[in-house]
Amino acid sequence: MKCRTVATIALTGVLLTGTGVFGQEGPEPGSEGFMKPAGHHGGSRGGRRGRGGLPPDRMLRNRIGLSEEQLAQVNQLREDFKAIVEPLFEKGHAIRESLRTELESEAPFAETVGNLVIAGRDVRKQIRANHQNLRESFESTLTPEQAEKMDEFKERRGRHGFGRGHGRRGPPRGPGIF
Repeated sequence: MKCRTVATIALTGVLLTGTGVFGQEGPEPGSEGFMKPAGHHGGSRGGRRGRGGLPPDRMLRNRIGLSEEQLAQVNQLREDFKAIVEPLFEKGHAIRESLRTELESEAPFAETVGNLVIAGRDVRKQIRANHQNLRESFESTLTPEQAEKMDEFKERRGRHGFGRGHGRRGPPRGPGIF
């Protein structure tokens, strides 16, 4: 009986503590202390923006066998790509902010919203086209043997690309408590 009472009191304490924690309001989105959802990159992509999805130098050197001259060419391609797409990223961000502002207004103007959506789509198309140009330029720097190694590596890697990986490994976790 005593054990059951202690367990009931402990459970009540845990539940009340949880209610107090979860009942509190957190910081407003955009304010200091607000954590963005997982996968939301905001303005910075962890220092990786502008790399264009090309593999890191270490991988290119060790696994694909690029020479220092080829690596210099690849790095120049990356810099050129970054110079082209960085303004596009900024433009896309400005468009999204304008769209958010318009949608949050009292009476969003449908034509303005539509024009902003179309402008955002056009910017994404330009970025994709530049990614494709970067990939084609990169592939043109490879020898046939290196291209074959690259294809094998991409096949093994699957659709995840290069770098640290783009997803959780293991079984999916549910929203449960445990």
